[in-house]
Amino acid sequence: VAESEEAAGREVEEYKQQIEDLRSQFSAKEQTKINLEQKRQSWDNRLADIRTKIADLELKKQSIERSFEETRQNALRVCEPIQTTREPSSLRSEITQTRRRLEHEQPRLGDREQIEREYIAVMKEYDTIFDDIQHHKSLIQEMERSLSKRMDRYETLRNTIQVRSSLYFQSMLTQRGYEGKLRFNNEKEKLEIQVQVNPQEHSGRTKNTRALSGGERSFSTVCFIMSLWEAIEAPFRCLDEFDVFMDMLNRRISMNFMLQHAEDMANRQFIFFTPQDMSSMGIAGKRNVKVFKLTEPEQSTLD
Repeated sequence: VAESEEAAGREVEEYKQQIEDLRSQFSAKEQTKINLEQKRQSWDNRLADIRTKIADLELKKQSIERSFEETRQNALRVCEPIQTTREPSSLRSEITQTRRRLEHEQPRLGDREQIEREYIAVMKEYDTIFDDIQHHKSLIQEMERSLSKRMDRYETLRNTIQVRSSLYFQSMLTQRGYEGKLRFNNEKEKLEIQVQVNPQEHSGRTKNTRALSGGERSFSTVCFIMSLWEAIEAPFRCLDEFDVFMDMLNRRISMNFMLQHAEDMANRQFIFFTPQDMSSMGIAGKRNVKVFKLTEPEQSTLD
């Protein structure tokens, strides 16, 4: 028994470790999602900054184009063959002043080719960032779909376990003439066990287990534990002091239930601990049942 308990403890610890690993994986996925959301927000901010910069460059480009068009028209007017009474020196002076004006304005307006090169570079960066954002959006959508499928499977498994446990619980209560049900509240994460010990009486109300007698409560608890056993695939099933507050009738019925359940599931090992005497239960000679009785403890007296 000690070796079985130790093996069972190790297996339970392994299951706990697997659960912790799954929780860690889930937490890591959640953190990855948060990081991707933050990165997407950062890319959105950069995209907004680039769009603002592009808009400013567009305004600057329009201003330069207007100035260029004005200068071109002036040049065309100057270059057209016209009749004039002005001296050539006056025309050369005007051209010089115009060039100086252009040289003075050029640092403020900037070089058109340079602006175009900057515009092309900004548009390339914009396209790269936009593609990255679309990729991350697709990744986030895929993760959300995967998470939604996992949640659906989890709810399906949870509902299946609840239905199996509830039906098995009701089936075992009927063996004693009781009725009852398991009320699951998934939103509040609560479970309420209700049992009616006299269903044939119309005035009888379904009671919470706290309102039952000791034997009734112990029997209902055994039924509840066995219903959980039915829904959980554990290779070892242990139950300690289950019959302490039971009368002889409930004790015999509960023990027969558990033994029959153990015989039906030969690939599972069941270990029951009780301080009660088992000689009157008639189970010593049953197949695959071993009864180990511990030596009575010695009581020491004070001199």
